[in-house]
Amino acid sequence: MRTLLQGVGGIGGVVAATLLRAGFADLQLVTGNAPLAEAIHRDGLRVRERDGSTFVARPTLPPSPTVPEGGGPYELIVLVTQTPRLAEALQASQAQLSPTGVVLCLQNGLPEAHAEAIVGQGRALGGVVSWAASMTAPGEYVRTTPGAIHLGWPGRPADAQLKAIAAALAPTGDVHVTDNLLGVRWSKLAINATITTMGAIVGQPLGRLIDDAPVRDLALHVFSEAVDVCDALGVRLEPVTGTFPLARLALGPAERRSPGLFARAWRHLALRLVGARYSGARSSMLYAIERGRPPEVDYINGEIVRSGAKLGVPTPVNTELVRLVHELAAKRLPHGFEPLHTLRDTVMD
Repeated sequence: MRTLLQGVGGIGGVVAATLLRAGFADLQLVTGNAPLAEAIHRDGLRVRERDGSTFVARPTLPPSPTVPEGGGPYELIVLVTQTPRLAEALQASQAQLSPTGVVLCLQNGLPEAHAEAIVGQGRALGGVVSWAASMTAPGEYVRTTPGAIHLGWPGRPADAQLKAIAAALAPTGDVHVTDNLLGVRWSKLAINATITTMGAIVGQPLGRLIDDAPVRDLALHVFSEAVDVCDALGVRLEPVTGTFPLARLALGPAERRSPGLFARAWRHLALRLVGARYSGARSSMLYAIERGRPPEVDYINGEIVRSGAKLGVPTPVNTELVRLVHELAAKRLPHGFEPLHTLRDTVMD
C-alpha cells in the first residue's frame, strides 16, 4: 500500500527501515531535519537490533522535508512525530489521504482523538508501541528494548482493514490486534507518565531511575491516580507487552500515605522487574528537552490531570510532575533526583 511516514526519529526510523527491508517501495519518508534527510538519502537507514545484528535499508523515494505535492493518495499515513506536533503534521498531509485511507498514530498519549478532529471520525487507527529505540546519529538507529505494537480502533472492534494493516506491519516485529485500544493506551500512558516523565526530570536511563526506592514509591502514586481516572472513565486496563497489570500496582486509598511493608515490597519488586527489562531505555521526553522541543508531558501526565479534573478525581502527583517538566524545559530546574524525592516526601510518610 502507498504509505507516508511522518517522523523518522528513534521509533519512526526503525519502523521505516523494517518496512523498506520488507519491500515497501511506495514508502515516502518526511522529516524536517535536513541533516537527517541527507544522511538517509546518502547512506540509508542503519539499524542495530537487540541481538547485535545490523542491516541497512535504502528508501526508493528520497526523504522529503515536507509532504510532497501530488505524492498521494496514500492508503496509510503513519504518524511517528512527537505528540505536540501531531496537528501540524496532519494538517500538512490530510489532503493526500485516500478516500478509504487511514492515519496510524504511533505517538504517546491518546493521539487518536486529536487525529480524528482533523481527518474525521473513524479514520484514525491507534498503534501502541511497547518497544523502544534511539537514534544514535543521523540515520543510525538502535532498538533498545523488546516489545510489540498493539493495533486497534478507538471504540470499535478489529475489522478486515485493521487486520490487513497489522499484516503489513508484521516486519516491524510482534504486532497484536486489540479490541480494547483505550485499555492498552491508558496502560502505556500510565507507564510513560512514570518512566518517560520522571526519566526526563532525573536525566537518567530507566534502569538507574527504577533503582531508586523513593522514585518507585512515587511511581506507585502516578499509577494509582491513573487507575482512579480509568475507573471513573470505565476504561478496562490491559497490560502492555512486557509489563505488569497496572490495576494491581495501584495503591488503595488507605495505602497512599503509608502502605504496609508487604504491599510496598511486592510492588517495588514488580517495578524492578519491569525496570530490568527496559533498563537501557532513555526518556523520549528527555531527548525532546535536550533538543529544545516542546515536551510531551501535557499529552501524557496532562491527560491524567485533565480527565481527573473533568471527573472530580484528584491527581496531585501528576499535576506536580507536569509543572516540574515545564520548569525543566524552561531551564529553571536542573536535572536530578531531588525534585522527585521532595515530591515523594509530600505524599508519603
